[in-house]
Amino acid sequence: MAARGRKVPEAQFRAMHQKLRQGLLTQREAAARLGLSERTFRKYVSGMRSRGSQWWEPRPRPLPPSRRAPEEERQAVQRLYSEHYSGWNVRHFYEKYRVEHGGGRSYTWVKDLLQAAGLVERHARNGTRKRVAGMEQRRSTERSPREGMLLHQIASRREWTPGRTWDLMLTVDDATNRVYSGFFVEEREIWTAFRGIRETLERKGTFDCINARIALGEWLTANDSAFGGRTSDQLWRAISEVCPDPSREPHPWARQVRLIGTLRGRIPQELAARGIGEIGQANQFLTRFWPEFNESLGEPAESPSVFDELSPHEAAGLTDRLCLKHDAQIGKGNRLFCNGREVELPGSGRQELSGSRVYRVHEYEDRSWKVFSRGTTGVDRLKWTELPTG
Repeated sequence: MAARGRKVPEAQFRAMHQKLRQGLLTQREAAARLGLSERTFRKYVSGMRSRGSQWWEPRPRPLPPSRRAPEEERQAVQRLYSEHYSGWNVRHFYEKYRVEHGGGRSYTWVKDLLQAAGLVERHARNGTRKRVAGMEQRRSTERSPREGMLLHQIASRREWTPGRTWDLMLTVDDATNRVYSGFFVEEREIWTAFRGIRETLERKGTFDCINARIALGEWLTANDSAFGGRTSDQLWRAISEVCPDPSREPHPWARQVRLIGTLRGRIPQELAARGIGEIGQANQFLTRFWPEFNESLGEPAESPSVFDELSPHEAAGLTDRLCLKHDAQIGKGNRLFCNGREVELPGSGRQELSGSRVYRVHEYEDRSWKVFSRGTTGVDRLKWTELPTG
């Protein structure tokens, strides 16, 4: 086999090429006599045909790129990252570089510069085999085509600031990955799930379906409810009252897991850069963070959106939809009981109790409650009426 990069004299090559054209030699034989591989010999023949008499002259080396960054600029970017953004991922740093520092270079230029300097790790790309193996999974996890068709409610518990562990509650659109509601709480509970749904309804309007498989306890705790009950029953009952398709079918979580990973790589750095350590300050920061995050990482979706703005009547009724509702029964002494606990009513309220009516208790986040009743027959069974409780 010929040595790599070897170039034979032009006259010798032309002689062998002439014998090839006369049929005296095959390509393999001509290449062997010149000490070349058959592939290199074919490249010589192709070059002679395409470039004519100039084919043997070496091509000029390309000039260095005219837009090559000066060394001062390269060092300034490296210094900016190492002194102020050390540990940030490249995408996050690049947004700061462009918006806050007026940088004009491309993302690839910045990434290659930081990797060459050893400031960020160079990650291996996924191989073809892995991409082919994931094709079926990607087909089954296609995004919803329009905003508001499917929402996900997710939560992530971690140490967002040094020494402080909180739950980050998110309500995210499946079509665009835009965060409509996101806030920190000391510990997730059913009221934080209700809050995420309420904030989304108030900001965007009604939606088609929400996937709310957040990790909550099976039973309501004393902090959640004075009357107890199953958490999932209350959550899905509330969802069925605010969206037309309260489907419990499982939905893929791959994109939501990636979203949580992205936020874990951004929010702690942003909080640390601002010296934020309290949950109230962190939530104030998030109100400014989400619009920028949605604008930079949100995905486009087909129009129009399925969100439908709330009417004034619907907006006013959200409090009584996103609350805990318990069935109540009349017991001895014409008293009202809910899950084994007596519901205190004033004398006038107790006098209005009747065996021909059904009762339920609405319990709110501030631990207040109201009693409602309705008839069991006729038109009266369609409307709940509040009883005086104070």
